[in-house]
Amino acid sequence: AHASCVSFSWAPLNGDRNHEGKSVCTLYDSKTPNQQWSPQQIMCGLRESAQVALHCDNVGTLDISYDAGQSFETLAIQSQWTIPVYAALDDVEQDTTVLRLTCADQGVVGGFIATVRYRGADYSTTQPVENGYWKVVSSSDEATIALVYSPKTAAPWHIDTAAIADDAVWIWNENIRNTMVFEFRFADLEMEAPQVHMHASASDIDAGVSAPQRVVMRPMFIGTGSLLVVSLAVNVLLACCLCKGRLHQEKKKGSFERVNDLEDALEGTSTA
Repeated sequence: AHASCVSFSWAPLNGDRNHEGKSVCTLYDSKTPNQQWSPQQIMCGLRESAQVALHCDNVGTLDISYDAGQSFETLAIQSQWTIPVYAALDDVEQDTTVLRLTCADQGVVGGFIATVRYRGADYSTTQPVENGYWKVVSSSDEATIALVYSPKTAAPWHIDTAAIADDAVWIWNENIRNTMVFEFRFADLEMEAPQVHMHASASDIDAGVSAPQRVVMRPMFIGTGSLLVVSLAVNVLLACCLCKGRLHQEKKKGSFERVNDLEDALEGTSTA
């Protein structure tokens, strides 16, 4: 699959008014529909993966939410701070996935350090915490402002966990025997990869392509404005994000041109 493709739209024959006489797939680096395009397009988003590695001194629970923090389920429990927690996330939806780490100190010193790897980039605990994407949500002693930071290899931890970036830092407040809660919201990430528009006619697709990734079906808006959930055949998926046929890359300024004409807007279907 193309490195920047996180969603795609599929237009059947004559479904994309810029490509008459062709069935067209368009790749995007965003899953959020923001405009309408006529006469007929279907938008789908790929499921994504991420990895997280962390230490919590002394004991902690790593939870995940798929509904923007409304509910959580437990991914892992750490009972010994010297043993890192690793978690592979296979179902990341950037808009709604949240990680939450509840870490409890049992004396001497508390600490939390972590790195999330997502789309080829590392997102670690930082100094100050506001410079990164891990946020302090709460502390049992209500001390969330005056924080203490230590390098990854600092005493008393001296960790060398490879999956935690070298520039990651330990974070805690000035107290001990307390519990702190940290969160990482994927929706906060600013993806810097350029938007990619790649089109392929169905007649250009090579049949000998590799198996497609799983996809999440996204809403489609049709002329009446009603909301439908669509299901695509395997050949459509093959045509969109893993095709070997001729791909014509188009450079455009921003997203598709805005549909100003009311009639076109009513005819259009959602796309990114």
